Amino acid sequence: MREEIYKRSFRSYYRACQNLVIPERSGACAEGFQAGFKPSSSRTSLLSITAIDLDVSLKKIDGGDAGMIEVLKELDPVCLENDIPFSRLYGAKILLNTGSLVVQLRNYTFPLFSGSSGKCEGRVVLAQQIQGYCDSPQLMLYLGADW
Repeated sequence: MREEIYKRSFRSYYRACQNLVIPERSGACAEGFQAGFKPSSSRTSLLSITAIDLDVSLKKIDGGDAGMIEVLKELDPVCLENDIPFSRLYGAKILLNTGSLVVQLRNYTFPLFSGSSGKCEGRVVLAQQIQGYCDSPQLMLYLGADW
C-alpha cells in the first residue's frame, strides 16, 4: 500500500514537472530520464545582487608580484611558513561604490543585505603554485614481463 502511494505521488509530480516551462539556459535536461524535471523560474538562481549607481575601480597592487606575494603571506599562514613559490600571480585593488545594493537569496521575503549607499575597498589576489613544488607521492607498479 505504501509503495503504491509513493509510485502515484511520483507519477503526479513527474507529470506536473513536465508541464512547467523551461527558462532559456536553465540547465534542465533535454533528454533522458530527467528530461521531465524542469526547475521553476524561482529556483534557477540561488543568489541575486541588484545594484544602482555601481562604480567599480581596479588598480594595480603596489610592488607588483612582490606586493601580491606579501598580501598572500598576510592572509595565508601556510604560505608564510613554507615560503611557497608561485608561477602566476594576478591581483588588483578593488574600489567599489554603490548607491543602492540589495542581495537576495532565491525568493525569500527579506533580503540578506540591503543598503542605500556603500563603499568597499580591498585586494584580490589569484595565485598559481609552481608545479612540482610539493612532494608528489610515487607508486611503482610491476606490470609483468610482457610489458
